[in-house]
Amino acid sequence: MAKGTGFGEAALQRLWFEHALPRHVVTSDGQRAEIVQTGWWNREGGPDFQDAAVRFGGRVLRSGDIELHLDAADWERHGHHRDPAYNGTVLHVALMGGAPARLEGGGLIPTVELGPQLPESIEAMLEQLGPRPWEGMDRSAHAGACASALAGADGTAVRGLLIEAGRHRLWLKAGRVARQWRRDGLMQTLWESLAEGLGYSENQIPFRLLARKAPARFVGRLSPVDREARLFGLAGFLPKVEVATWGGDGRDHAVELWRHWWSVAGAPDVRPVPARLWGRGRCRPANHPHRRVAALAAAGGALSRLLAALRKKDLAAFASVLSGLRHGYFECHAALGSRPAPARLALVGESRILDLLVNVAAPWILASGADSMTWTEGIAVSQSNRVLRIAAERLFGGAARAFRPRCALEQQGLLHIYHSFCATDATDCGACPLPGITAKWLAGPIEGR
Repeated sequence: MAKGTGFGEAALQRLWFEHALPRHVVTSDGQRAEIVQTGWWNREGGPDFQDAAVRFGGRVLRSGDIELHLDAADWERHGHHRDPAYNGTVLHVALMGGAPARLEGGGLIPTVELGPQLPESIEAMLEQLGPRPWEGMDRSAHAGACASALAGADGTAVRGLLIEAGRHRLWLKAGRVARQWRRDGLMQTLWESLAEGLGYSENQIPFRLLARKAPARFVGRLSPVDREARLFGLAGFLPKVEVATWGGDGRDHAVELWRHWWSVAGAPDVRPVPARLWGRGRCRPANHPHRRVAALAAAGGALSRLLAALRKKDLAAFASVLSGLRHGYFECHAALGSRPAPARLALVGESRILDLLVNVAAPWILASGADSMTWTEGIAVSQSNRVLRIAAERLFGGAARAFRPRCALEQQGLLHIYHSFCATDATDCGACPLPGITAKWLAGPIEGR
């Protein structure tokens, strides 16, 4: 909460989300700016609103993120000028102060000093939203142009639309798998796909890079401890401080990994993944990057069994291999040097296995010549995430909370629609083709779906 105000940044963010603030503003350097779309409200690390669009000077349309502050000086106070997560920001909005914001990459973005451009006081605007309007708000996005048509549509038709979109997404993935097969071979393709899947959305790039720095043909010949040490070393995760100061089994495990890593650490061809690539956002202890690398090391010892399951098109066998992966230290700890977990942590949990089934195994089986896609509808729903929630809010509006995907293919459909349409649109649905596609689908004969 800023000095002299009775509200904090969350209140300003709520006003922005509700479109209660001016859409036509002037930046501190004199540019006219039109907020074409406000973006979706990000409650996690990074800029406040993402996938926004701003038109500068009536001509130049820029898509990206928007960050809000009560005081423009908070940009640097909060360290955004040193954080690469903010390099996609296109506009800085502050209630007071107008200094331009410097990005970590060195560029400058304009700042809008909002206070002098408001039609009434912030307090008056907040009163219209009810008492303490910044609390109890759980939506992140507004309904899109498709929502009204989908609201009155037959539920079977809506789910059929999602399944069709999900199938298309899987076929696109299968095409990429087939192309990589031809370039890199079966084993390396599987190795990189597993790495990307274990990296989650935040660390897919560094995990794939890690799998290339330690290729499958090499890690498969290493002992389990050598394989883990090599991956941790190449990830840059082995501590550079004196681990002897640590206590208990955390120290013992780190020392063991160092013992197997130090002899190759200084080789000229050994270049760890750049530290700046690793996402350090908020995550559950079970999803810590250290545990994900340990899981990848364990999977590296099971590549032949995983490949055999895929060749047989046996999803159950593929899942069984993943659920059987074990690790004496990381089933009890979230990270190197962390305190013991209160309960056992599966090295690869059930929700992650479901994600790997739909994102790795299913595209692989399709690429190898599956006769149909009916079997994909039997893959169970995996854990929800913020992109799925935003996609549902865009498509179903107020009914999003009641919508429950029945299978992973419906979730894939939501993701395909979001990434192919919502995330690429910079016109607030004005020029998006999806409403027309949706209308044609709903109007078509049932037997043609």
